Amino acid sequence: MPTRRIIDIIRYQLSPFYIPRKYLSRDLKLVIEKHTFTGSILDIGCGSKPYRPFFRDAISYTGIDFETYSLHRGHRQEPPDYYFPPKYLEDFVLPFKDGQFDNSVSFQVLEHHRSPAMMISEMHRVTKKGGYMLITAPFLGGVHEAPNDFQRYTRYGLQNLFAEHNIELVELVAQGSIASTIAMLLNEYVDNLVRRGGTTMVIGLIIYAPILIYSRVSPFLDFFTSSKDICFNYLVLARKK
Repeated sequence: MPTRRIIDIIRYQLSPFYIPRKYLSRDLKLVIEKHTFTGSILDIGCGSKPYRPFFRDAISYTGIDFETYSLHRGHRQEPPDYYFPPKYLEDFVLPFKDGQFDNSVSFQVLEHHRSPAMMISEMHRVTKKGGYMLITAPFLGGVHEAPNDFQRYTRYGLQNLFAEHNIELVELVAQGSIASTIAMLLNEYVDNLVRRGGTTMVIGLIIYAPILIYSRVSPFLDFFTSSKDICFNYLVLARKK
């Protein structure tokens, strides 16, 4: 196994973001295996395209983001194919034709969008009839990428967002439960401590070991702390009628 690959695996296992990445990867695989994602795919807010490898049957995978896009450490690094035009923050219109793509996806972007309704509307517009729209968005969690963090959605808010545009909801998956949500929040807290540097960084590194152990067992504890109302993220699969 290449050294770079070994380093990536170790970084993934020790990452404070292990829990959300584990659940997101697991559920993406399940949804993609269950449904057909062939043809062309547009990834809105693609960052460095960390989820492209999941769509192996796609003919093409196109990403769009801002020039100051976020890098996803521990994942593949590939730049966007397009950048949002200068007027995007005024009209939120994507630079693509109606029905240009067979499917559209967007991962952990909805909370950062200044007009979520317009984002969904544009995804709907550029997706072909019968095509899938796949998004993920957080429900619980700290503020991130401040100050561009504007909202969180419940399952009912997501259902309503798609219903307003007459989009068929195929699946709505709650990711995590009580144990894993606690683990994720503890990891976010430690990550914030470490980023401050100095004494707080030392404290964060000291308390991280037991939190890391708890994080690894929390997915199993979710079976015993199951809750339909407490999760940290949602995955939504919809289809254009």
